Amino acid sequence: MGKLWCFIASSPPHHQELLSVQEPILPPMLPDNWESSSDKCFIGPQLIDAIVQSDGWTYKDEGSSHRPKLGFISDVPGAQLKIKINTMSSSGNNVMPV
Repeated sequence: MGKLWCFIASSPPHHQELLSVQEPILPPMLPDNWESSSDKCFIGPQLIDAIVQSDGWTYKDEGSSHRPKLGFISDVPGAQLKIKINTMSSSGNNVMPV
């Protein structure tokens, strides 16, 4: 695959392309749908601490010793896993939506 790149012609960016990367990012398509400034990826203890109800669910490693795959699994039809997440976090966006 590395040899393939030697056949691809490249050229420096055009003036218009250089200007476009300096333009501000467009606002979200949905009102107030700004990105969060806090992490919403829960792994390990953070995930376990966020669980409110897990009847019918088990926290299990379905991976191998070389590649763990930890998570909640269920084979109970209709079992609900309830997770408490703060959705009121700041977007970290200094620009107010228009």
